[in-house]
Formats: sequence, C-alpha cells, structure tokens
Amino acid sequence: MKKVGVIADTHGNLDPNAVEIFQGADLILHGGDIGSIEVINSLEEIAPVVAVSGNHEDERTAVYDWITTVEVEGIKIALTHRFFPLNMEQVVNMPPGWQRIMGVDGVRVLVFGHSHEPLCSEGGGILYYNPGYAGPDMTEPLRTVGVLYIDGGDVCAKTYFLSPPPRPEYLDKALTFKLSAEVE
Repeated sequence: MKKVGVIADTHGNLDPNAVEIFQGADLILHGGDIGSIEVINSLEEIAPVVAVSGNHEDERTAVYDWITTVEVEGIKIALTHRFFPLNMEQVVNMPPGWQRIMGVDGVRVLVFGHSHEPLCSEGGGILYYNPGYAGPDMTEPLRTVGVLYIDGGDVCAKTYFLSPPPRPEYLDKALTFKLSAEVE
C-alpha cells in the first residue's frame, strides 16, 4: 500500500500537523497556491513532491506546470489547481472528451485545489479530490489536508482536520471515500 499526502492552498504556510499527518508518505501532491518554495522544501524532507502552480505564487513557485499527471501503483492521478466545474453535478455532466482536451486521458483520480473547500466524490469512475485549505489559520475557518491510500487498483481518500472545526456542521466535510478497482 502506498501513502500519498495531498495538500493545497498553503499560501506560504506549512502547518506542523500536516507534517505529522504526512509522515511515512511515499509521495506528496501539492495542488497549487504554494506561496513559498520553503513549503515545498519542507515537504521534500518527508517524501518526494509533485506540485502545480496556482494563482497565488511567488517567482520561485510559479515555475510549476498548471497540470501534471503521476502514476502510483498503476493508478494515474491528474494534479491541477483550478478545476473549472463549480460543483459535482457539473463534473458528472462534463462533455465527452474533456479528459483528452485537458491531457488527462485514463486518470482514475483528479486532485485539485483553489476552492478552499474539501471535496471527495466519484463520477464516471474518476475520484475527484480536493484536500481543502491548508494555509494560515487566520484566513479560513476550515483547514484540512488529505491522504490517498493506494493498494493495487483500490484508492481510499481521507481528509484530515489541521485544527478543530469552528462549527459542528464542518465535521461533515471530513470525508473518506474508496474507489474500488472494479470500476465499470
């Protein structure tokens, strides 16, 4: 089983709780709005990092591509910052061929950031995963990161709180989802 840490929207801040959650990871994916190369350097002390640029980067983090793919145990993962559908209903109803247009044919997981909201849902055999906002705690009430656990053809995504949520309804945002190898 491979452990893949997933983080986005750090905006120059790496929470010590994220470092603890990612211990033992085989790989870390950063979904953009890195904000400071020191975030990447610190994450690389834990595991190799694959990152994409977001819309709030400095000159040293703006060098990453806007979209990339990586393969872990035969599972193709696409990583981008801005994924354009506004909600899962739009994702499920994407026009045919959108993966080819974006250059992500054959992906089983699409990781993204930007919205600052954790999201974990499946549509058309693809797991759509946004780990949420991991930046400074003074700007957003909900701060989260995620981990993908990949075992053969199975992918389990889990979202972790970096700090206690401010209101009980945010507990619903702590999502766990399993995408099985037996996809139709």
